[in-house]
Amino acid sequence: GHLIANGITRIISPESMQLYHSPKISLLIHLFRLIQDPEEEISLAYIVYYLRSLAAPGQHLSLHELFGAPLREKWSHLPEAFRLRRKEFRKLPLYELTEELTGIFGLNGSPDAYFQRFLDLLLEYLRNNSPSLRAFLEWWDENLNEESCSVILPSAENAIRVMSIHKSKGLQFPVVIIPFADWSMS
Repeated sequence: GHLIANGITRIISPESMQLYHSPKISLLIHLFRLIQDPEEEISLAYIVYYLRSLAAPGQHLSLHELFGAPLREKWSHLPEAFRLRRKEFRKLPLYELTEELTGIFGLNGSPDAYFQRFLDLLLEYLRNNSPSLRAFLEWWDENLNEESCSVILPSAENAIRVMSIHKSKGLQFPVVIIPFADWSMS
């Protein structure tokens, strides 16, 4: 908080680099869940929330109203290209499904490190695991906090890195800030 308040916004922490922090990746995962189970109301509500947030940025959306809306009404907010093909999507290979959803929901607009890493991760997953959507979602739920499910940044990235003393052991930095350092330096 102190760094941001003083104009330092380029802050990297292991937590902030996790793929699930990306709204695009969350949208894709919720789309996968909805394709797997069309009655998955939480995923459907998240997708509608995401789409309405994009359509009207900054506008307050009533989550109560959104979650309380009937299933059919929520489905009506989704693009027609998605609604018409939702049964077909279940049969597509996982990577092809991702590409189709990317096109329909306009996720490939601007270059995005999270999205690119997710596609790489998907290819890595498919090399060694079952290509089924259900199996991937189970794997994702078990592994989303793993280091492998995070953006890999170049070491030259000009930003403040937040890490534990344990993680920083053996590394060198021109400047190190130790919060709450109240021990003697002599």
